Amino acid sequence: RMDDPPARLALVRVEYTGDVGERYLVPLRFFADAQGTLPGSADGGAVLVRLRGTGSGGTTLEGALCEALMDESVRAALLETVARRREIRGMAGELSASGSRAVRLAAMEGALPLPSRVSHSADAHSVIVYGDRLMLKLYRRIGEGTATELEIGRFLTERAGFPHTPPVLGWLEYRAGQGESATLAVLHPFIPNEGTAWEHALDEVQSFFERALTRTGDLPQVERAGAGLLDLADEPLPVVAEETIGAYLESARSLGSRTAELHRALASAPDDPAFEPEPFTTFYQRSLYQAVRSLHGRVTGLLRGEGLRAGSAQEGEQFLAREEDVLDLVRPLLARRLEGRRTRCHGDYRLTRVLRAGAEFTITGFGGDPGVPLAESRVRRSPLTDVAGMLASFREAAWYGLRGAGPGAIRPDDVARLEPWAEFWLRWVSASFLRSYLERMEGSQLLPPRGPDLDLLLRTLLLERGLESLARALARDGSRRQEEERGVGVGVGGGGDGAAAAVALRGVLDLLPMQA
Repeated sequence: RMDDPPARLALVRVEYTGDVGERYLVPLRFFADAQGTLPGSADGGAVLVRLRGTGSGGTTLEGALCEALMDESVRAALLETVARRREIRGMAGELSASGSRAVRLAAMEGALPLPSRVSHSADAHSVIVYGDRLMLKLYRRIGEGTATELEIGRFLTERAGFPHTPPVLGWLEYRAGQGESATLAVLHPFIPNEGTAWEHALDEVQSFFERALTRTGDLPQVERAGAGLLDLADEPLPVVAEETIGAYLESARSLGSRTAELHRALASAPDDPAFEPEPFTTFYQRSLYQAVRSLHGRVTGLLRGEGLRAGSAQEGEQFLAREEDVLDLVRPLLARRLEGRRTRCHGDYRLTRVLRAGAEFTITGFGGDPGVPLAESRVRRSPLTDVAGMLASFREAAWYGLRGAGPGAIRPDDVARLEPWAEFWLRWVSASFLRSYLERMEGSQLLPPRGPDLDLLLRTLLLERGLESLARALARDGSRRQEEERGVGVGVGGGGDGAAAAVALRGVLDLLPMQA
């Protein structure tokens, strides 16, 4: 019937031919035409389908089934459910909510509901912001078990007391029958900020390029990264780096320190089976080697099968000429046992996962890649996995700042002149981040000691990250090329992924030993 209570949280299972199915959370709201204006396409495509059916007494009703989050009363009801820790029985299972004492008091004292707004993310979730005080992340793709973001968030909030990530204030879970609970939503405080660390890095690198263009006689001599980022982290900053990069060096150092503090916090409960650090094993080292070998084979096949656009052809040829050197770099993993510990990590650590407010950084986004199965997201890894992710993010910022479009874009005539400056910015920002990180990790026993083993592990993880990025860029480039050949999307963003492939290729090549 169409006059039942109008809002529902629907769990929809999608089955694929020859593949595993997925579950999606779809908040639904029925609006009868008699209730007034329907949410329309101007509200982000809120109308899913128009309906005509029978109400009570046999009356005919017409209306539409809509995206429920467009209705403020539905958003308010979700917050009330968490704040009052309600349990709601559904057709096949039960929805249960947990809320912190502070949120429950706010509900009892009449401070709720709050005015709200909603935004959608490319990371398979929707975010509801309540009065710039609270933020409810509603997952759209629903896995089995407790979401990584909730598990790690509760640990950092309740056990480790880590102050540089949004504390968990509540959550929604759904259990069908005797199965495991699945996380539907997590409530955090709203963190006032000036944007992400990615936006900050882009602003800073643009300012750096403007300063670099005014300098004529001191073009930096940039050695290839193969000379050793760890060695560079021990060297004093050159005067020209302090003058041109300026305050962002301190930002990089601060972020390095925060990253180390996060890793120490995640390893601070040896009595917790879900967070207990584990020693390196030969199996883990072999798995790292096999991951790089598999990615290497995929990339080599894409390079030989698809070819490259002009923007990355030179780097692609260099990679193919040195493809054996890539595997030679990681073969020592099979020959010796490394010291250090495997721990829970962020898992998807990059500049876009960090909020900035002045000199302070808040680390977010522990949900990781929504396409990664929950069991895989819980696997313990070297903390340097996150470090490799952040160093790769610095490289992407330097490239995008140099070649990206939009306001403040570098003139094409200046790009070639600024390329060595971009590498200069990247190397000294990365060295500053790494130096601060390693200093803060001293005595933790989570990393191999300074020396060949630490260098091997860092290069391996940087190589793995670089090959992953390269494989994605080449796959996108190949798909775009096929579309252009079919006459689809011609002239729209052409070459973007070819340029991204060039950046990833350069990052991989920079990890290889210099040739004589």
